[in-house]
Amino acid sequence: MATSNPFERLRYTGKDEDNAIDWYKQKINDLGKGAFSPSKLMNTEELLTRRLMPGQLYLFYYDPKYKDTLPYYDTFPLLYPYAKTPDGFIGYNLHYLPPILRFKVMGTLLGIERSNNNAQKKLAYSYGVLNSRDLQKYYEPCIRRYLREHVRSNFLRIPYEDWLSAAVMPTERFVKSSSAKVWADTLRKA
Repeated sequence: MATSNPFERLRYTGKDEDNAIDWYKQKINDLGKGAFSPSKLMNTEELLTRRLMPGQLYLFYYDPKYKDTLPYYDTFPLLYPYAKTPDGFIGYNLHYLPPILRFKVMGTLLGIERSNNNAQKKLAYSYGVLNSRDLQKYYEPCIRRYLREHVRSNFLRIPYEDWLSAAVMPTERFVKSSSAKVWADTLRKA
């Protein structure tokens, strides 16, 4: 049986953007981190899809082909895909950013979403904005290529109005390293 949209429990309805991140932190603590486990999220049947569309936001299970040689990897990526490849897709895995930077990325992407109705133009514009000189240093370490044959689930499409909630949910599942070390490495590369 499908559960209701778990992101709705974290949907921010306030007007004060400066306090939004504090509100999210408190809400996550109140609900408990277990409320955002991958298995619970992936039980949201109405949000599951087999198709990945560039310019959307997704969560999914992934088992990397080269996991033995990678220093660390995320088995439950939060992905904003921007390109398809013959054997998979490329996108930004936002889990490689600390939550405060994820929140800023979402603000940028949400501004892009509101500014343009044409999907192709929106995607090209979002890729251009995220790769501008000022922002590229933060997003470049998040670019990841995924092989279709190593995807281990359907894709959980996150509704546009829940992108900020998804950005701050503690859903990253890094193997071989802690989240704190991954985030420190990302910031060091920036």
